Amino acid sequence: MEVKLNKLAQVIAGCWVEGESRLAELIDEKHPNGSEELITDLLAGELRTSIAHASDTHGIEHVSL
Repeated sequence: MEVKLNKLAQVIAGCWVEGESRLAELIDEKHPNGSEELITDLLAGELRTSIAHASDTHGIEHVSL
């Protein structure tokens, strides 16, 4: 099965934008003075969540069609 890299890149970029957006809200609401390390950890978590959602809803699977 061939992976369509441009489409996969679009899905991953969408996950990144979604994760950054949720991170911005999280920082504003709960961690306005968070350290760089905390923000990096939170971003990693948001990205994992966003990519897991894309995988669960078959967003990643569909790019390989």
